[in-house]
Parts: sequence; structure tokens; C-alpha cells
Amino acid sequence: MQRKQQGFTLIELMIVVAIVGILAAIAIPAYQDYTIRAKISEGVTGADQFRTQVADFYASQGHLPATTSITPAMDRATYVSSIGYKFTAGTPSTADLTVVYKTSVIPQLTSSTNQLTFRGTQTTSTVIWGCSQALTSATLTSVPTKYLPANCR
Repeated sequence: MQRKQQGFTLIELMIVVAIVGILAAIAIPAYQDYTIRAKISEGVTGADQFRTQVADFYASQGHLPATTSITPAMDRATYVSSIGYKFTAGTPSTADLTVVYKTSVIPQLTSSTNQLTFRGTQTTSTVIWGCSQALTSATLTSVPTKYLPANCR
């Protein structure tokens, strides 16, 4: 006697739906964090242009620029509102590049959590850059840690 194929039982279908639901509940928040990190990377790229120009100035002049006429090409920036430069004289002198993100297009950030700062420290031969979240002397970055680039966490 041959038996006909009858398909899946209701319990089997419910188990599959439950598994898919659990996977979606885990994957969607993780995916959202990745998309925010991608948006944050726009500011990191903009700051890289600044860091290169400041390092070139240091290599040619022997000191960090006190003020800068360096203007980043942020006219096409979708997620970055501005990038600022601040010089602090001392031994060693430091330069801070602060990226301010638009909270209107990254709603997970607020006006109190939308700044990422890179600090350049003058050495005898070069400028060493670090993300301020990773620096022990100061925490100028207000972007939540889970959205920061890997070298800043």
C-alpha cells in the first residue's frame, strides 16, 4: 500500500515560524547598528582628509597649525554637519578634530551624543592621531561606543 504525501503538519509550520521570528529579532537590531556605523564612517573619512593636511603642515613647518584655513569638502556630506579644528599649545601640543553629525538624518544620535573627536599629539617627528574615546587623558567623543569605529572602542 502506498501512502500519499500530505505536506507539513501545523506544529511543524509553527516551529519554522518561531525559528524565523527569533532569528529576525536578533538580526534586525544588529543590522541597524551596522547601518549607523556606516553613516558614522562618513565623518571618519572627512576627518582623514583633515588629519592628512594637518600632518603635512607639521611635516613642512615643524609645528601644528594654530588655526587652520583647511576646509573639508563637506558640501556633499549626508550625515556630517561640520568638522572643527582646535589647537592646544603645550608640551606636547595637541590638535583636536571634532566631527559633528546631523541628528536629523541619524535619529539614534542626539545633540548630546553626536560628536566624534580625533586627537593628534605632536611628537618629535610626526603627529600621532587617536580617537579620544581610546585616549586615557580625555573623553571628548560623545557618540555611543557601539556606533564607533573599531579603533575607537
